[in-house]
Amino acid sequence: MNWKEQLKVSLDRNYMEEIFPTCNVPVQVTPHFAQLLDTENDISLRKIILPTEEEQQQSIGSLDVMNENIDYKVKGLQHRYPDTVLLMVSNVCASRCRFCFRKRIFDLDNIENENIENLEEIIFYIESHKEINNVLLSGGDPFTSNNDKLLRLLKKLINIKHIDYIRIGTKILSYLPQRIIEEVEFVGKLKELNKKKPIYIAVHFDHYKEFSKETEIAIELLNSAGLILLSQTTLLKGVNDNINVMNKLFNTFIKNHIIPYYIFQTMPTKGVTHFQVNLIDAMKLINDF
Repeated sequence: MNWKEQLKVSLDRNYMEEIFPTCNVPVQVTPHFAQLLDTENDISLRKIILPTEEEQQQSIGSLDVMNENIDYKVKGLQHRYPDTVLLMVSNVCASRCRFCFRKRIFDLDNIENENIENLEEIIFYIESHKEINNVLLSGGDPFTSNNDKLLRLLKKLINIKHIDYIRIGTKILSYLPQRIIEEVEFVGKLKELNKKKPIYIAVHFDHYKEFSKETEIAIELLNSAGLILLSQTTLLKGVNDNINVMNKLFNTFIKNHIIPYYIFQTMPTKGVTHFQVNLIDAMKLINDF
């Protein structure tokens, strides 16, 4: 099954409901990631993508905890920090993280879609604001977009003189590394664009068990293309709030030439609060490792 077929399977609501009939919230998982799921002795990876009774029963929290709605200057473009803009490239991910702070955008029935609609309007806004020196592509996962769409966007951004670098936030290397492995020509084009201006891939991993053989192959392809990989990890109660897990995870980053970058505290999103680690405990964990 190629990467496009895997993505299609993960987005098939009826199929997912057949596999997870007891859930009353949407579930999404690629066949690749499903093969990695832990045994009952260690269910860390299951917690990442399978809802619990706690999630299904929670009513507290917000679906827009960062109040991102006020940061949209153009549809699909957020401008919160002076030198950075964030582009909502896609409302699709390869699988669905239970702790996602933007879970609102994955509702396919949501008529208030936040994705980029008018690319020329986006480019005009960035060109008109010389204080912006970097762009973060986010969503959803930008790598669920087709090659032409993503390359066209990158080329336009690179041609803006005052943009110094671009970041792409993704969990594709965990959920669907075949997206990179099967698209060698696409990776080659990223390599050429990266020569003009730095393109950083901010890769999301929450547990060292997410590093499959295919994941390491995909990472090597990106490394060989000269793309710099930065790590993103969300601190999750019952998944990685453990010094041994964090040490193994960050050692795995270094082993794979991924630069440790961000650790996020879990947002108080609706249905997610059971993942939150007490701030004092979180700081102690960070200090210890």
